[in-house]
Amino acid sequence: MAADSAPAPRTRTFHADLSSAEEVKVKPTKATATADITVDLATFRMNYKVTFKDLTSEPIRIGFHGPTVLGVDGPPFLDLATKNIKSPLEGTTTLSEAQLQYLLLREVYITIETQKYGTGVGEIRGWFERRPDQPFVAPR
Repeated sequence: MAADSAPAPRTRTFHADLSSAEEVKVKPTKATATADITVDLATFRMNYKVTFKDLTSEPIRIGFHGPTVLGVDGPPFLDLATKNIKSPLEGTTTLSEAQLQYLLLREVYITIETQKYGTGVGEIRGWFERRPDQPFVAPR
């Protein structure tokens, strides 16, 4: 009798805790944030939710950077928001196959840039870690 095998999961989920301590150049801020994403492996469709608090000024950009390693600034490759940014920020976008691979290899961080520090300089950042697989949830 053959053993039942569960189908391979269709999604991967990732989480990041953002703080100034994760920046290459630490900023004097009490800001923190969390980012949760779920990626459908068949379509590369990504749902995201970023929740932040205590930023020093208005956020001007939230985006992904990579591929890179811990302690090194990486190139930006995906903007989630660049105007009228409120917490929580929720949405859906599509990744490329290469961008998904960066996430799977733990080579991606998310950063929040603010008016105080300017474009290209994150106030806080966090590295994505893979979470145990969970069902894909479509945005509301």
